[in-house]
Amino acid sequence: MKNGITRQPLGATMMLFSLLLSLFVWRHLAVEKVAVVSGAAPFGSAIGPWFAMRPYAGSAVTVILIFLTALVLTRLISRNLVFPARTYVFLIFFVIAGYGIFATLGSVSVVLATYLAAKASESFASAFRRSARMSKSFQGAMLLGIAPLLHAPAAVYALLVPLAMAVYIRGWRETLVAIVGLALPAATYSYIMWAFGVQAFGAYFTALGESLFTPVSAGGGFPTVSLTSPTEVAVVALVVFMAAAVVLSLGAYVLEARRIRTRALRIYVYMALFMFVGVGGLLLPCASTADVPLLALPLSVVAAGYFSRHTNLAAGILYVLTILAAVAYNLMILKS
Repeated sequence: MKNGITRQPLGATMMLFSLLLSLFVWRHLAVEKVAVVSGAAPFGSAIGPWFAMRPYAGSAVTVILIFLTALVLTRLISRNLVFPARTYVFLIFFVIAGYGIFATLGSVSVVLATYLAAKASESFASAFRRSARMSKSFQGAMLLGIAPLLHAPAAVYALLVPLAMAVYIRGWRETLVAIVGLALPAATYSYIMWAFGVQAFGAYFTALGESLFTPVSAGGGFPTVSLTSPTEVAVVALVVFMAAAVVLSLGAYVLEARRIRTRALRIYVYMALFMFVGVGGLLLPCASTADVPLLALPLSVVAAGYFSRHTNLAAGILYVLTILAAVAYNLMILKS
């Protein structure tokens, strides 16, 4: 356990990743076949009903997007040597945190917004150079600007632009370019709708603001947990195990910050701030279980930090318990 379980090669990790995702998709198709439609997100509202009537097509597209997001995440971590030892534990945490908790796999628009956030994070990291990288900052911010058009709660991603500019020490010119990139998608959509006489120029922004602070309809949001059934115990245990991994990882990086490479540390700090932004998004009145994938991306990187720096028995046990709790929860959902 000390030398192997959290340091498996990419092939073995992807095999486990695929098995877990297969279980989650099976549970999703058996329990929840209605895709989530983002009311204030024009693109999400357009594709949501189509996939709602075709759950298998939606699941297929979702799986492809999840694998693409995992690819981008792996490339970001590996190329920038974010962790001191080669580990792919973050992939397992990503699939469990995003798609193994609660009874919905999420809509295509949510998963696509998560993919855009991964690509944006990669662009921001690429912009961390001594010279200005206007195109990378612009590209990353524009991808985050597209996300709310797909899923309204992804509007919290806008906070990542100033955070990324600060963490990666970008100049005021590059920051200005990034802000323009962030505003461009919504401004372009609003202008087109206004030019065709469909709605007033600011109507989209008004609808987006109202959507973020309007509680979800009955049956949405997050389920209450009373620990009266094995299923509830399993999901609470899963959340506790992942929270413990996050706390241990943050503690390890705080204690060893001075010995970590500058690029690796800044990417990890960005992901930690990204995670806190995601947690804030889940506290909005509009949040529901479908929004959990928005948090899974940064949480997976933050949680993996502990396992990249420790290979002791405790780390191995925590990793195994997290996987077992996810499997047990989903199997119990299928059985119920």
